[in-house]
Parts: sequence; structure tokens; C-alpha cells
Amino acid sequence: MRAYYVPRVCVVGAESTGKTTLVERLAEYYGTSFVPEYGREYTYEKVRAGTLDHWAAEDFIHIAYEQQRLEDEVARRAEPVLICDTDSVTTRMYYESYLDHDPWWWPLPPPRIDLYLVLFPDVPFVSDEIRAGEHKRMWMHERFEQLLAERDRRFLVLRGTYDERFTQAIAAVDELLA
Repeated sequence: MRAYYVPRVCVVGAESTGKTTLVERLAEYYGTSFVPEYGREYTYEKVRAGTLDHWAAEDFIHIAYEQQRLEDEVARRAEPVLICDTDSVTTRMYYESYLDHDPWWWPLPPPRIDLYLVLFPDVPFVSDEIRAGEHKRMWMHERFEQLLAERDRRFLVLRGTYDERFTQAIAAVDELLA
């Protein structure tokens, strides 16, 4: 029952905008638990299997539901807030990016997030073996804002250096907890 009542903050944004770093810093600052990004782990499994270029709708549906399951599991021990590194809205956006069409039929898990922190792509892009590329960052950012607005979700766009984003995030989370 406690997991249902813990406030949930989700950090989202385009690739290489500092989501995971911010999630970890916030969890440490608040002395709470965080939910890692399951989609990244799943993608690395595809790299190891040699199937990174083969994505299907079922992959993204699995990722979305597993991310939600992990979120609910970690929420049982989070206090005073749960910090999430992505959620099903993020997975839906990646579905569009990788499969090039809108999954209007997609049975998303209902979001349980109280506040989204959307990271603007104004920090340097750092490439790795699974990132799609810098050229998609602005599209991803705009799509996040659109998806969250369409669903009437509370969100705040964070800009600036990593430290400036951290300060903005703390102010937003403190307001949520007040």
C-alpha cells in the first residue's frame, strides 16, 4: 500500500542529456531509492545477442511493462520520494523513433508519475554503442513535451549545466513534497 502513496518523479529527455546522472544525484540527495532505465539494459542484451538492428513492437511493450514493474517494486522501499530514470512514456517515444510510426494502439501502463523533469538537449552529446545519434535530440525533446502535454502530465523543462539542472530539480521536488 505504501508504494501507492510515495510521490514519483521521473527524469526524461533525449539521449545524452544527463538523465541517469541526475537520477542518481537526486536519489543520493534525498536518501531514497531510484529506478534504473530498464530499456538501456534490454538494449545491451540485444547488442550481446547481435540483434540491435531488429526491433519489434513486442520489444517496446515488454520494456514499458518491465519498467513499470520495477518502478512499483522499488516504490515499496522509497522514502520520501521515488526517482525514476524513464517510464512508459519514454518507451513509447523510442518506439516511434526506432519503428518510424506512432503506436496509437499501444497499451501503455498508466503513468503513476507525479512530476516529470524533462532535460533540454543543451549539453554536449556523448556517443556510445547504443545511442541513435545527436541529430534526433531536438525531435525527441519536442516529442516528450508533446506526449506529456497530451496526457495532461505535470512537467518541468530543465536547462543549463548539470549543476544548474540539479538545483532546478531539487527546487521542483521540494515543491512537490511540500
